[in-house]
Amino acid sequence: MSVVAAPHWLIIVSRDRPEQYEKQRESFAAVPLVEVAFDRRQGERRQAGGSVSFDRRRGERRCAPSLREASPQATYRLIQHADGVLILQATHRVRARCPDCRVDLEFEMPRFAEPPSRLTMEVRHVRNGGVGVQHYVEAEAFKATGRSLLACRILARRAPGSEPLITIVPQFAPA
Repeated sequence: MSVVAAPHWLIIVSRDRPEQYEKQRESFAAVPLVEVAFDRRQGERRQAGGSVSFDRRRGERRCAPSLREASPQATYRLIQHADGVLILQATHRVRARCPDCRVDLEFEMPRFAEPPSRLTMEVRHVRNGGVGVQHYVEAEAFKATGRSLLACRILARRAPGSEPLITIVPQFAPA
């Protein structure tokens, strides 16, 4: 299955934990949807302990998330923070292409408590009683030990901007 190039999980390891970085890289080497990286931050952003004379923020930032505008940069959510490691999962939909009809699809990836060490996905093209076609993504996720995390079938929808499979033009009988 072909999916978007962006990783679906980011594992960010503290700079002072190189052994943890190597362990995570080895664990997820076979999963192209997982990216392991060192934390790029060099320290606290605010160096001075005093207050600022002018606040550049346009509004209150400490309000409920539903009241704030959706940020285009907020594409990942934190799923785990422990032992010098942050694990983030993408909140955007995943794109795929049907191998039978070549239409671009999108679906929502299941949420995991940890990234799978092995993930298989396959797009299924299913005729819907002569009326149309439905697409499903069959997913199986496994831990590094081989234990199954998930096996499911996800309904996929046509991705915005993709061409329809067929255009039905109504035919009228002459009167």
